[in-house]
Amino acid sequence: VGSWVFVAGTRRERELGREYLDWIMRQLKGPIRVPTDGRDDVTVMMIPHDCVGYVTGLKRATLARIEEEWGVFMMFLDRKEDFKPEGSLAKLAIFGLPRARRGAELKVMSAVEGKSPGFYTKGLHTDVTKDEWGTDTYKFREDELS
Repeated sequence: VGSWVFVAGTRRERELGREYLDWIMRQLKGPIRVPTDGRDDVTVMMIPHDCVGYVTGLKRATLARIEEEWGVFMMFLDRKEDFKPEGSLAKLAIFGLPRARRGAELKVMSAVEGKSPGFYTKGLHTDVTKDEWGTDTYKFREDELS
């Protein structure tokens, strides 16, 4: 509201929100490193470098739309100087609650599949997770798709 930021939630959620806000502010000054190992609030995805611009969108519009839809914070972990030649992968970090992260991850996967068909889906098979929370995978037959 105005020049004020309101961070709401449990104590831990507010602490994480302040941490994410700090990263955003530090990024304004230049590239930063964000540790992801050992955190339970992050999912790190590998994205083909030739899809990074597509996933990001003009002035970060696509990432912002996914963040807004799923209530997550996303950022690429690679600095521009870390970008490698064609065929290499970039790391996208998605921060937030598990269900929100998974929703955002599936949205990004769909975008990448649109630009690079088979990147995530090649070799997939039906899979049912036995865990309390997870993602089950089923393949539609051609006649089931519209």
